[in-house]
Amino acid sequence: MPDRMNDDVRRAGVGLILTVLTLVGVPFLLRLWLLETRGFNPDELEHLHWSWCVGTGLIPYRDYFDHHTPWLHFFLSRFFSFYEVERIGDDAIAFIFMARRWMWLFTGAVLILTFCLGKIWRDWRSGLVATLLLSNTAFFLSKTLEIRPAVPAAGLLVGAILLALVAVRRAIARTPGAGWWFLASGLSLGAATMFTQKVLFVGPGFALVTLWFLLDARLPLSRGERFRLAGLQVAGYILPVAMTLGYFAWHGAAWHFIDSNLIVNARWSGLGAWGFLVELVRQDAIFVLLGAVGFLIQAPATFRFESVERGEPVLALSTLSLWATLPLHTGMSYQHFLLILPITSLYAGWALVALVDQGVDRFGNALSRVPSRNAILALLLLSLSIVPLIRFRATFDRGNWATLQAIRYVLRNTAPWETTLDGFTGLGLFRPQAFFHHFQHPHAFLLQTKEEHENMLDALETGRALPKLIFWSHYLRDAVTPEIKTFLEEHYVPTGLDPIRVRPFDNGIGWWSDVKPRYLGWEAGQDPKSPHVLFEYGWRQPSVEFGVSVRRTRTRRSKLVVPIRHPQDFKVVVRARADNDAIPFTVELVVNGHGAGVAEAVPRWQDYEFLISVHQLRPGFNEFELRFSAENLSEDRRLELAVNYVQLVPVTLDR
Repeated sequence: MPDRMNDDVRRAGVGLILTVLTLVGVPFLLRLWLLETRGFNPDELEHLHWSWCVGTGLIPYRDYFDHHTPWLHFFLSRFFSFYEVERIGDDAIAFIFMARRWMWLFTGAVLILTFCLGKIWRDWRSGLVATLLLSNTAFFLSKTLEIRPAVPAAGLLVGAILLALVAVRRAIARTPGAGWWFLASGLSLGAATMFTQKVLFVGPGFALVTLWFLLDARLPLSRGERFRLAGLQVAGYILPVAMTLGYFAWHGAAWHFIDSNLIVNARWSGLGAWGFLVELVRQDAIFVLLGAVGFLIQAPATFRFESVERGEPVLALSTLSLWATLPLHTGMSYQHFLLILPITSLYAGWALVALVDQGVDRFGNALSRVPSRNAILALLLLSLSIVPLIRFRATFDRGNWATLQAIRYVLRNTAPWETTLDGFTGLGLFRPQAFFHHFQHPHAFLLQTKEEHENMLDALETGRALPKLIFWSHYLRDAVTPEIKTFLEEHYVPTGLDPIRVRPFDNGIGWWSDVKPRYLGWEAGQDPKSPHVLFEYGWRQPSVEFGVSVRRTRTRRSKLVVPIRHPQDFKVVVRARADNDAIPFTVELVVNGHGAGVAEAVPRWQDYEFLISVHQLRPGFNEFELRFSAENLSEDRRLELAVNYVQLVPVTLDR
């Protein structure tokens, strides 16, 4: 076996191998940097939110709406125990990028499996070229950088086809152990389906492969042996599906699982495939042309006996199934092509190799000096990679800083139990949503009945649903009814960080109080109708000190936004505690740019009191800033207060 492999490598050409490894490997390694900076697709945050829901103990489809098979969410939910995503902003961001790194690993598996399938199907060169062509496509680059179930599903699908190809070859050659390969192929395909039900579109192809395998009289297998092997593959497929369905049946959600993944998606109002095909051709015309040419050349010979012995029907019928079923999609998306592009790249790679070989065979004798076919192939691959490399470089320009800051803002300004209302931004990914349908974008909103829309409005008007933040993007604005839209516009105001809007008071219900304590930490059992403040920069995450919930200041200027409905003369009470090693220092309160007094910090719980007049305030948002100063400040001395609450106490000031 090693000698045969070395011969294959020599035939493939060291220069060609190094060229492909460089063109694939360098961009693949640079993805680790790119995934930290590239902007987010809302799908990513949606999948992370649903993973978080699973991690909190909710059952998909029963406790909240979802229309994806759940294995990605089950997989990612296992990692929440290592991160405090609900409390610590840095942990939340770290979890997001951890999930993206998993996508990077799954993408590597897709590329490796594509190469292995190409080598087994044809030869080393076809596998190498196919892998590079796949890596260069725009759809593959874009969607494999994102957190989505189609990425691991693509690897499992390629693996299922590879295993099926080997299984058929071993069965025809009467090699022992073919049954295990059939079983493994079914397991891989079933697992892929539990990552995304879009894998079902390869089902007709696998069904035709099975039918061919059972009926082709040329195969040197008894009818009973064929049924046994096909049965093992079917059993392998059923096992992951049955285990998942059993889990939901155990939790009383079997019908919810079936309805959400099949019936709901069958009536999903999405886009057709044509526009995506046009985009694919526009961005990667040569890839599409080579893939089509390769398939059309190979297809007529699919059922010739020499092709049958190689297991050709497995690859050909799977490829045909995925392409032919595109018009049946009710909601097409770019990521579906992650299931199609790897096996299409095999035909594209073979076509390019065959084109070079035939060109050299035809014109080589007529020319005095002709580079080797591997050198020509390497030069062609270099030229075909110029545009994809430029496109790859441009991907670094799409940053994610604004999204990360918005996520941090949400975590700062909502407690883990406070709800948000989203269209399709995903900014509240680690917070509960106000309704069963967590994402009220137009497609999901259309699935809901008129009664559900009326119940949503009633819940908002009565306070049964009281989201603290809403994400007023076009997804939410364009989805909800005019009555809900009017309500949200009247009772939620911009925060200055688009598209986040906040509920400043009580949504017109009437329980708001300007004068109750406003806790800065996360009080256990805190009344959801208590007045609140909003945090700008300069504050640490909530914590508990000496049994008291607090939030510490982080800089020498820590700003709060304080909603006040009825301005009047107030005494501002700041319940706080300074550290022993921080004093002496002074605490100043500045309200809307006007000084409200200075107090000396003390190393115990203390009510710091400041007087502000009605003339310093305005209805709505008011900026309160705590400023700290000290003489002889050393580098290791931090001027901080652990603040329990802020309270406005009405007073009468002498004027």
